[in-house]
Amino acid sequence: RLWVATVTTIGSAAPAGGVDATKGTIVTASARAGHRIYVDEKVVGQTPDAVTVRCGTRSVRLGSAGTKRQVDVPCGGEIAVEH
Repeated sequence: RLWVATVTTIGSAAPAGGVDATKGTIVTASARAGHRIYVDEKVVGQTPDAVTVRCGTRSVRLGSAGTKRQVDVPCGGEIAVEH
């Protein structure tokens, strides 16, 4: 199967009581449930969960057969990644 990816930056300001300044959140809420979330080739969670990772450019893939893409995770913010 071929998956089309859409990446949307949601925000870059740290949420109240949220993620520290060296990390950001990858949100997969709109992705189909049950796919592994790979960040830099490591499984870090499962869709539709949100995962917290080091901020900066990360290699992200949803599902073992998903397309790998580079995502800029904002420090203290979040970015949405969709199938």
